[in-house]
Amino acid sequence: MNDHELDCAIRATLDGARPSSGACAAMDAAFAAIAQDAASSAPSSRQGRRLPLTAKPWARAAAVACAVCLGAGGTAYAADALGLISLKPSAPYQVMLGIADDTAENGTEPVPDTVDHYRLKLAYEPAGLTRDPDRTAAGAPSDGRCADFYSDDFLQSLRVSVLYHDTDEAFPVSYVAASETVDVNGRASALITNGYGPDNRYLQLFIPFPDEHRVVVVGATASLRDEMLAVARGISLEPAGTVGRTHLWLLSDFLAPALSEGDAADTASLRASHDQMAHLHQVGDAFALPNDDAALFDRDDESTLEARVTDVKVADNLSTLACDEMIPDEWRAVADGGGTLGSTEISFRTYGDGVNSLDEVVATRSVPMALVQVSIDYTNTGDAALDDVLFFAGLLSATEGPGGWQVFDRASQVPGSDEAVLGTTLGTGEMYYYDVNGRKATDDPDAPNYIAHLEPGETATVSVAWLVPRDELEQLLLTLSSSGYCFDEEALQLGYVDIRQ
Repeated sequence: MNDHELDCAIRATLDGARPSSGACAAMDAAFAAIAQDAASSAPSSRQGRRLPLTAKPWARAAAVACAVCLGAGGTAYAADALGLISLKPSAPYQVMLGIADDTAENGTEPVPDTVDHYRLKLAYEPAGLTRDPDRTAAGAPSDGRCADFYSDDFLQSLRVSVLYHDTDEAFPVSYVAASETVDVNGRASALITNGYGPDNRYLQLFIPFPDEHRVVVVGATASLRDEMLAVARGISLEPAGTVGRTHLWLLSDFLAPALSEGDAADTASLRASHDQMAHLHQVGDAFALPNDDAALFDRDDESTLEARVTDVKVADNLSTLACDEMIPDEWRAVADGGGTLGSTEISFRTYGDGVNSLDEVVATRSVPMALVQVSIDYTNTGDAALDDVLFFAGLLSATEGPGGWQVFDRASQVPGSDEAVLGTTLGTGEMYYYDVNGRKATDDPDAPNYIAHLEPGETATVSVAWLVPRDELEQLLLTLSSSGYCFDEEALQLGYVDIRQ
């Protein structure tokens, strides 16, 4: 076998992987030491000259192969050589993730003002998930840089993102339940399982594209591992001219630990004074809404859209909902075969720090559930027709006291717990069931919660519903402008609706 044949054989074994610049320098130093030690015993050619012992390209690759096979240099170097990826455990639930850039001399180089652009291409899309068209529409800010997919019930999701490889610095990744190196079309890639607890797992796959100076990250719900790998094997990057720096998503920004701004803002949103709640509405009150989904505070024109909560019902059977296809599967799991609701389990957890501990369930409680259904009339009070009228509703659980209102914190029922967790679509918060005049609002996945058309004077009745613990029925507030997880400035100005039972 000649030099070229050996070179091809070893590169085939290594799937064409290239060691980083640091690894190459280390190997060159090793070969120099070998050459110095072995010079006196080197064989001679027929012309009496000593054969050179320089590090030929195939020799370096051979040494890398030996290092991988024999474990020489440690796990970190082996992983780096296999695909520019390094995964070093630094704590029980933390790893240092590094993705080497073998074109950078000092590990990190300034990002040029203009670089080659590459568009994301997928040969395979995950089965059973819907692609988000807004993220991939021509001219969208994320056009060519990502693709989002989600299930109809939003319980499963998958995202592919293209990042510019601006650093080979290793960054800490916390809340790591498991990590491994997997092969993706000959590219050694880092697969990290993030988990806050045993029932909360999320996958992140980092795939290096050194020739394009990019790293592609695939994130997915843990149950989609096989689909995620199938998507990953079909990823390609297509040249698309050049692009400015401001259009790039940087690897360093993605991996940099998020800086906490403290809990002051969150704490403030958990309370509202009586003055802040001065616009509290009652069932039957009519109040103006923005004509579209623009911010309420930024509108200069007068509203011609009016809302009125006309009815609030509490039921113990899902059969009272008019649109069967809009009922979440998680709600059906709480009911028997006839639709009668039962109880569900609430988990009380303590938060882990993501480094030495993960979230832990410290207690569970079974609570009976009730269906809360709210009817809202949307009326066009103007002289012109309204098209594509957005509707949205959130349910807030809060208690009233002498000093104002306080968001209900069920975790306080178990000393030492930080959070009380129901199912994804259970409890208060944003709406998961809704219909318009007893039917599905629209079949358009881009606009599922819109009233298509309202003539002057016309009214459409929107029905929204939640499954909530029965012991919260006496502390429910409705908002038509936010998700309902906490007090929101816009919702306070618009006014909550008192639907306490």
